[in-house]
Amino acid sequence: MRKGAIALLLVAIVAVVALRGGGGGRGERAAARAAVAREASVRAQAPPPPAGSAALEPADEPRPASLAGTDVDGQLDIDAEGRFRASAAAVRMFDYFLATLGETDLAGIRALVRAEAARQLPGQEAAVLALFDRYLGYLERLQASAEHAGASTGATPRAQLERVVALQQTSFGVELAASLFGDDDAVAFATLDRADLLGRDDLPPQAVRAQLEQIEARLPPRLREARAKMRAPELVREQVEALRRRGGSAAEIWALRAAQFGASAADRLAQLDRQRGLAPGD
Repeated sequence: MRKGAIALLLVAIVAVVALRGGGGGRGERAAARAAVAREASVRAQAPPPPAGSAALEPADEPRPASLAGTDVDGQLDIDAEGRFRASAAAVRMFDYFLATLGETDLAGIRALVRAEAARQLPGQEAAVLALFDRYLGYLERLQASAEHAGASTGATPRAQLERVVALQQTSFGVELAASLFGDDDAVAFATLDRADLLGRDDLPPQAVRAQLEQIEARLPPRLREARAKMRAPELVREQVEALRRRGGSAAEIWALRAAQFGASAADRLAQLDRQRGLAPGD
């Protein structure tokens, strides 16, 4: 997927948020958001589409070449009554198409969104496009905020992130903003908290570890589970190193790895240890 330059406001935030362990796709989405914000003036100067023009857009819009061989990221959710429900998954879908900005213009991207809405939720294209247009308006305001932040001095990443959250709430309302951006915001704040904590030199290691666990515990359960899976290899490495320092045996290290990764993976890691001369005595 193509990547554009990141808006000034997002530079500090994305640089930190990339540390959260799932930054690849989200970094691309941030780049897409910044790119569309840069093009906001084009959209603002364009004449409004004539009434009913959405119905005239093709239902099978050809996709840009950069999307060839890729699956649409995100999806369009429905509520209990079968109506389109705004969600973070819809925002991911918008960002998926917005990443093609440059290959096509905003009008073309809007047609792509409409075509995908017709495919997933036929008859509800207008509701999907209404959220998409609202999202574009948010990106315009985000760009203006980025320019303001770039002109100011001394703004910390936390202050910038708080400004973004406030803008989300102004643009969508508190409840809807939480649905659309709450998970990303929670991870971003947790990343900043971790960075602040790890930057301190006045706490013993045990206290640092305890506070890191508290930071993770504040995240929603589904995020904690996903982050735990991503961080599992690092945690096991730390535990293996601690075992070695205590004189643990090869059998103890194998059991630790097998409990987390399975016996086959533990066998491969043990073989690597022997090749590197790291295997302790049994």
